[in-house]
Amino acid sequence: MKRITSGREKKAKQIPVLKGEKAIAKFWDTHDATDYWNAMEKVDEPIVVDPRLERRIRERHQKRLLTLRLEQGQIIDARRIAARKGIGYQTLMRAWIQAGIQQEWKTSRTAGKFA
Repeated sequence: MKRITSGREKKAKQIPVLKGEKAIAKFWDTHDATDYWNAMEKVDEPIVVDPRLERRIRERHQKRLLTLRLEQGQIIDARRIAARKGIGYQTLMRAWIQAGIQQEWKTSRTAGKFA
């Protein structure tokens, strides 16, 4: 039986060779592991995570509902850009907000604000 696809399925990507923990962390902070699922090796032994780290990870990824009114054009543009990147538009918008927050903190710290 032939599989019918939408034509929008993601191609399997190869995990790049990265040097250093910072480069690896930056890569995975900005990429979705599911895009690289087929390139990962199966691991039989369980991975043990420190309970404190596990708690920090869970707390970091908790989300709350926020209602935000945007112009229709902004939503359309965000959806188009997200589609080109192969991610959801809400994921893209969260990334934009996070980048803006980081930039603001960086700018504010150098200007002596938000001390």
